[in-house]
Amino acid sequence: TATPDEFYQLDKIYVNGREISGNTFEVEKDSAVWVEFAPIQCTVILNSEGKFSTDAYITVNAGDNLADKLPTPEATVVHTFGGWYDGVGGTGTQYTDASGNSVRVWDKASNVTLYPKWIEKDPVAYTVNHYLQDLDEDSYTLYAAQTMMGVPELSATPSVNSYAGYNSPMLQSVI
Repeated sequence: TATPDEFYQLDKIYVNGREISGNTFEVEKDSAVWVEFAPIQCTVILNSEGKFSTDAYITVNAGDNLADKLPTPEATVVHTFGGWYDGVGGTGTQYTDASGNSVRVWDKASNVTLYPKWIEKDPVAYTVNHYLQDLDEDSYTLYAAQTMMGVPELSATPSVNSYAGYNSPMLQSVI
């Protein structure tokens, strides 16, 4: 019986130059046996969970290191990439870290979907200053300050204030 090592499957067996089917055979005296094994290949679907323009598909061999095969997605405005996992939402078994380094060999013998783990960026405190333009229109006076929490790179939504004696030429609601 020809038994493949882990991550391999029987490809072909030749006895005395003739290919046989199956993995069990009998040999006669002075027989030549040649066995070929092939790595188990799997299709890996990279589910973007809506963060990329499209899902991707790659082919890997069981036992492969995935570092050179999986893309490392760019961070989004509110999330950073935390690695590829075999569970929805970045749960289950981890295969790469946030930098795309393989943390385990590919140990699957069938087609699998991998999902990115997205880590929400921490909000930071910031201050929105409200200035009033002086009547001569060449300087501004700080009238109020508003401390807020938010994720960097997102738009700020400070309060829109009215001040007696001042008319805004336009309404501003998002900075």
